[in-house]
Amino acid sequence: MIAGLGISSIAIGFAFKDVFQNFLAGLLLLWTQPFKVGDRIKSGDFEGTVGDVDIRATLIRTYDGERAILPNSLVYTNPILVRTAYRERRGRIEITVDRSRAAQEVRQIVTNVLSETDGILHDPPPTIAVSDLKGAAMHFTVYLWSDDVVAAQDRVMPRLKQAPGDAAEIVRTPGPNG
Repeated sequence: MIAGLGISSIAIGFAFKDVFQNFLAGLLLLWTQPFKVGDRIKSGDFEGTVGDVDIRATLIRTYDGERAILPNSLVYTNPILVRTAYRERRGRIEITVDRSRAAQEVRQIVTNVLSETDGILHDPPPTIAVSDLKGAAMHFTVYLWSDDVVAAQDRVMPRLKQAPGDAAEIVRTPGPNG
């Protein structure tokens, strides 16, 4: 009978192992608060807005409008990217230009557009770097800081196409990436 109880307790221990892990991880998440309800986070393959953190799981509303229920043991033991931890974020825009154009000319046009666009922070300053040379094209990556990266990218792209100095010919295949 004692042996049977020992085997039963081991079986019950294994059955509740995940429950106990999630419970303890939930307590640690609630205590340390690496993120809070309303933060935008990425954990593993899931990214979205934190809806709730309870003892067993963290609920995330994905950007597609789905609910992801992440066991707290996975959230606690895996890296978490908190996208709303800081007000300012860095965005990235990739542009492609004809290689016959001077890199400095392209940098000057992009710099002018960025300085005249609302929502682009100037401290730290934007960076405009040649990122690739393929065939007849020169690829630039523009790194900029903003409070709202998506809106800033949306304002910059049309302005690059309409900028003085033949920018419409300079920017052939723009697209926000970041």
